[in-house]
Amino acid sequence: MKIINSLLLLFGIFVCVQSAIPNEFFYLRQMGPSDCIGNKCTVPSWYRQFAVHVFSARNDTYVPTNCDSNYPFSLDEIQSLVPDLSLEWPDFWNFDAPEGFWKTNWEKHGTCLLETLQNEYNYFETTLILKTYLDVEEMMIENKIFPSNTTSYSYDQYDNAIIRHTLKKPTIHCTKWGNKIALHEFGFCFNKQLQLIDCSENLREIEEVECGDKSSIYMIQLSQ
Repeated sequence: MKIINSLLLLFGIFVCVQSAIPNEFFYLRQMGPSDCIGNKCTVPSWYRQFAVHVFSARNDTYVPTNCDSNYPFSLDEIQSLVPDLSLEWPDFWNFDAPEGFWKTNWEKHGTCLLETLQNEYNYFETTLILKTYLDVEEMMIENKIFPSNTTSYSYDQYDNAIIRHTLKKPTIHCTKWGNKIALHEFGFCFNKQLQLIDCSENLREIEEVECGDKSSIYMIQLSQ
C-alpha cells in the first residue's frame, strides 16, 4: 500500500532494506471474544473490534524471537502512544494493565524488526498506523458480515471481504467454539518495505487448519 509507505515517512519512520532472514513481516489481528473462549479474560463486553495481536518477522514456518537483549522494553519510550495502544493493542487477559503484554511483544518480536524500524517507538507507532489503514471492522461491515452468535459465514466470505479491500490474500485462523467454529484472527503479510503482499498459500494453509470444512464460521460476540 503506497499510502502506508507515505505515512511511515511522514511520521519520521525511516524504512531501510536489509538482507536478513526472514524477509517478510506478519501482522495479526484477533477478534477479542473468540480469544476468550473457555478462558478467563478481562475484555469488557463493549469491546467488539479486532485488536492487534502480533507484529513480527516471519517466513512460512519460521518466526524469530528475542533477537536483541540490548533493547529492553521501556514504557517511557512510548508514553505518548499509550492511550491509543490501550484501545488498539489490549491484553485480553489483563485489559486494564497491558504494559506486560507490550513488553513481551517488543522483546519477543519487536527486537527482530530493528533492522527496519530501528527502535521501540517506531515499532509501536507503525503497528498503530497499520491498524488504521487495515480497518478490518469496516471491511466486514462493507461486506455485510457482523458479529453474531447465531449467524455464521463461510471462509470464502471472510477471505473475499479482505481481498476486495486490500487486493491481497490474508491468512484466516479459526478456533473451536463448542461444536462450532469461530473466527479468531486475520493475518496480513508485508515485505521489508512495509508493502502489503499476498500471504503465501503455504502460510494460508497452515493458519486455516482449524477452520473445519470452511462452510460455517461464526464471528462471535461477548454476552452483554
